[in-house]
Amino acid sequence: MTSPPKEGGFLGFSRTIYLLGASNLVMSAGRSAAWLFLPILLYTSYHLSFLYVGALVSLVIPVSLIAAIVGGAASDRYGRRAFLAYPPLAYALVSFLLYEYWAQGLVVVMGLWAANMFLGNVSSGAQNALMTDVSEESRRMSVFSLLRIFGNAGFAVAPALGGLLASQFGIPVVFLVAAVATLAGGLLLTLFLEETHYDRSPAARPLRETASFPFHDSMFLALGVLGIGLTLAAGQFGTALSLFSVGVRHFSYEEVGWLYSLNGVIVVTLQMPVAWGLRRQHLLWMAFGTLCYGAAYMLFYVGTAYAVFLVAMGILTMGENVVSPLQNTIIASMATKDTRGSYFGAYAAITNGANIFAPSLGTLLLGTGSPLALWGSFAVLTVIVAAGYVALRKWMPRLP
Repeated sequence: MTSPPKEGGFLGFSRTIYLLGASNLVMSAGRSAAWLFLPILLYTSYHLSFLYVGALVSLVIPVSLIAAIVGGAASDRYGRRAFLAYPPLAYALVSFLLYEYWAQGLVVVMGLWAANMFLGNVSSGAQNALMTDVSEESRRMSVFSLLRIFGNAGFAVAPALGGLLASQFGIPVVFLVAAVATLAGGLLLTLFLEETHYDRSPAARPLRETASFPFHDSMFLALGVLGIGLTLAAGQFGTALSLFSVGVRHFSYEEVGWLYSLNGVIVVTLQMPVAWGLRRQHLLWMAFGTLCYGAAYMLFYVGTAYAVFLVAMGILTMGENVVSPLQNTIIASMATKDTRGSYFGAYAAITNGANIFAPSLGTLLLGTGSPLALWGSFAVLTVIVAAGYVALRKWMPRLP
């Protein structure tokens, strides 16, 4: 078992945090545009219906569930570094293949995308566990917020740049950008990331037992149920919103790119101030952040002007600024050092499981031709989930 790198970097955070942040910034700058424009590629180049696009996106998500559980549990046993440094190198290769072979048929496109879903999610539990390894408990909210700032700094650039490049050179170029950026981020981690934890002692739990351990925790399962509802609602931020913007409101690729880039800009500028105000009453803040999604969705419903969409994106992003670091902070408070990867991996698997249905549900409702069916349904869901967080605070007061 190793010792975590000492604190003492800029602003008192471990240098490891800044290394992870820099890597995430670079990789997000490439990957985000690919994630955003893949559904649009299927819609415009393969001439698929909204429902068919949502079904295809949902079809490959189960591989991310498997990746999250296995990667998180294995990082508790075999170390965090390998699950962070090496998958991006393979992701870069697969993204390049997507750029080269996107026109070879849906089986090729979705097979390669499924490989990237696995490679992109096998690191999720290890990353959050490593962030917890190298931070003090009192500073974890700030640590998770800082990592989001780095990642969204890349996201602020990627959609706008991706929209510009897609307009000039075609959508497939975004996969080439993702390949180059992910290779650069992976090399940073391969060269400089230090190990923070592993447990190879004879007394260590078998991998299967390690992976299943969080699912015996009733408090974790309660949070997981609410996480499913939150993920189903928040998941409309991706496929459904991008298709709605292009196919119903008829915004240009550039306008869609700038809309999503606004999300990244708001995270970069306001995530840390928001985090400083979230030190207590975590579950009440989770309820508030969830309701922000619902308010934004109702604005998407009533708004036809691009300016209304920008306002709605601002409200949605403030909700995201609240719930994203809080979820990680709450999960970190529940796990020991030897189970952090398993807890984070299990929670990622639960939310990824919800993501299996989020795109298809959204596009199914979008396909009815009624914006209210899409945005109204998920706005109601946010109210139900928010009520659940308030109730959970009364039932389980030991949660932060």
